[in-house]
Amino acid sequence: MLPFESITSMILVETIILHARAGMARLAVLALALIVPVSLVAQQRNPYRKKTFEEKLIRLVTENWSVQLDIGPGLYYGDLSVNDKDPFTKIFNESSLSGQIVVANKINSWLALQGRVIYGGFKAENDQVNRLVDGSSILLGGNIMIDFVNLFSLPNEVFPDIYIYGIVGGGLVNIRSKLKNLTTGEEILTNPWNREAVNESAVYAGIGFNKYLGPNWDLVFELTMYHIRSDRFDGLQAGESDDYYVLPAVGVKYNLSRGLLAPKKQHFHYRKQPIRR
Repeated sequence: MLPFESITSMILVETIILHARAGMARLAVLALALIVPVSLVAQQRNPYRKKTFEEKLIRLVTENWSVQLDIGPGLYYGDLSVNDKDPFTKIFNESSLSGQIVVANKINSWLALQGRVIYGGFKAENDQVNRLVDGSSILLGGNIMIDFVNLFSLPNEVFPDIYIYGIVGGGLVNIRSKLKNLTTGEEILTNPWNREAVNESAVYAGIGFNKYLGPNWDLVFELTMYHIRSDRFDGLQAGESDDYYVLPAVGVKYNLSRGLLAPKKQHFHYRKQPIRR
């Protein structure tokens, strides 16, 4: 049997060991708490670190967005249009104020995805058939936009202050047209599409000119032609089976260059600059 002094000494030693282990555990937790955030910050601030797929996806979704607003004269080409070969006369006599809103994401230096809403007014008078059409349309579409300057300068993109671009896409158009007797002004309700709005498919293509104005603003000129694959756009089912709508427009574009979700004060010197326009 061990003497009382030996038992007391053993208990004291074990107590000291337990306290030492507990202290070491606390120190380890404190070290991890200090090291992990520093490591994460170091990774974030390392310009040479390879980006993860999630980081690339978040960057693609939240940055390089722009919003564009354009207005111009809507020009209708169809069975009732008269001044098709004289654009100036057509603008003054056969046009209605129209406009569009375009939301875009520039996914790389030369390619963007765009969604647009176009309000198109139109009118025309034709003495030969004694008809007048006055209507409007709303098109919801999606398209790609190609920046020709940066595309042709790959791999050394120049990102100029002025560039030319092209668009091609398609969508659905909601048409409300009123067909009337030109002499009496009486509305003609012969066909169902004369009495209520109809939906049709459309494809469109265009060319544009973009001028840099400031860190977030651009001036835009755009000419777009819409092909409505139906004869119901003007309400008159005669002649050519397809109708066309042209929108020459001027507007401004605001570039969300900071990103939709990026904090205002997040400006690291290594951060890759967002793609303009």
